[in-house]
Amino acid sequence: MDFRTLRYVVAIEENQSITKAARSLYVGQPTLSKFLIALEEELGLKLFRRLGQRYVPTYAGERYVERARKILKLGEDLDAEMRDILKRDVGVLRIAFPPIRGSYMLPQVLPLFQERHPNVQITVMEGSSEVNDQRLLSGQVDLAFYSRPAELNPLIEYRTLGQDELFLCTGEQHPLKSQSRPLPGSPYPHLDLSLLKDERVLLLTPSQRTRQITDMVLHEQRIQLNDTLVTSNMQAIMGLVAGGYGVSFLFDCHLRHRVDPRPIACFRFGEKETLCDFVAASRKGSYLPVCAQDFIEMVRNAVSERFVGFGSVCSMGEEGSGEDKNSEDIVIRRTGRYGRSEGKKEGALTGVLLILYVYMTQVQKDSVAASFLRAFSSLPDTLIFTSLAACIFIVIVQLFVTVHSALPLAAGRGHTV
Repeated sequence: MDFRTLRYVVAIEENQSITKAARSLYVGQPTLSKFLIALEEELGLKLFRRLGQRYVPTYAGERYVERARKILKLGEDLDAEMRDILKRDVGVLRIAFPPIRGSYMLPQVLPLFQERHPNVQITVMEGSSEVNDQRLLSGQVDLAFYSRPAELNPLIEYRTLGQDELFLCTGEQHPLKSQSRPLPGSPYPHLDLSLLKDERVLLLTPSQRTRQITDMVLHEQRIQLNDTLVTSNMQAIMGLVAGGYGVSFLFDCHLRHRVDPRPIACFRFGEKETLCDFVAASRKGSYLPVCAQDFIEMVRNAVSERFVGFGSVCSMGEEGSGEDKNSEDIVIRRTGRYGRSEGKKEGALTGVLLILYVYMTQVQKDSVAASFLRAFSSLPDTLIFTSLAACIFIVIVQLFVTVHSALPLAAGRGHTV
């Protein structure tokens, strides 16, 4: 028995087809068929039975595949460790994300990872957190990223990378907004979950982690929902909420990357925020090569940096905490992404004016007004016109940026995304 034998059997089990398994292994179908017949004769056991066109493992086959995966994983761990010892930055890193989170995190992380590890091939799989756990335990992936489950699997190691807050979300014009109340010390208003009994609540499927956390919250507060719509498409749920079709429970990280531009109102439903850890998961005891550790740190940095330039998820309105200080704070944080570049422009302009002032008053030993008029009149007409046009253009652009950044704060009452 060798690693090739183990890989062949695992490939047949995963594909449930000799033809597909042969294609994935880059061998001929007759070769793989003869291999399986010879192996079963050697063992004196049937590893697979034919059901139509499918190859389904027998009990002996299930046990063989389970052990084979563990042995192959040990071999991969040993290879990775030896590569690290030799400082050879080569290999394959297999990662898994839930679809919605992968849609905005992979574009942030993969280009940077490829730049640092150009010889490491990345394989990406998408699926619910439960599916990715199964892939992790079966050795199909090395790392999985998702929200931390309520019940931890003892065979999985979790590394916390950040925290997400769960909100109860409604459309901008939804009647529930009028029944919210300010929450002391919080920038977000409070909405009682008992009000949901007569509302249409949009839910993800039970296999998705957001749904599992939502069910746990509803169970703890003994809330029974009478009207629900279930879908696995989170972008669809956010669009339906924005359109006033129903309400839903959504994490802030997903709200920041939604496609639909219409505003969504966010509410807390407890006396404090409802937080969930975002984690990197790996098989407990498995060896993580340097490239995998780097990938985890890159995701951690992406999680921490996603708040820079976005400010609060929701904007302050009449039914928030009711304090102007909080409103101004949110405005500042929301427009903060422009602050650094604008500050540099203003600082440069101030420096130029200061130098001009010193030159005219100290060097020319004349009044400011007279020096300015003399210097201005000596300039060519074309230069004067161009300078004035540039100044007017800069003022218009900065005015547009300021107004554009403040627009989300003008939409309705309560906190809106």
